[in-house]
Amino acid sequence: MIDIPKAQIDSSVIVGVVVVLAIIGVAAFSVYYFGFVKPERAELEDARKSAERTLNNTLATVDTPQAQEATEFYEAQIKEAESEEKITSLVVEITSTFELESKREELLSKAKNV
Repeated sequence: MIDIPKAQIDSSVIVGVVVVLAIIGVAAFSVYYFGFVKPERAELEDARKSAERTLNNTLATVDTPQAQEATEFYEAQIKEAESEEKITSLVVEITSTFELESKREELLSKAKNV
């Protein structure tokens, strides 16, 4: 029988390949995170702050119990929102609720004066 020696695998080559693949993986993840995830989160936070300013400048200024309840509800909804589209729809709802509650406040004021 012919005896063929088994080839020895050089472990430094395997370690080198693993290190190179790890570096490529870290680079790809960094590009994904800093190129896509982080800017999207920043845009979402900007939208939240803008919605909170809208809420504080409109609905929070109305002095009716319903407006105060709605303000608290919308504050919670803004904090929980996971997309800019959801925040945009909340701003539309806030604006319409503000108009409704402003009219309610005006009518209550007129009723007190009569």
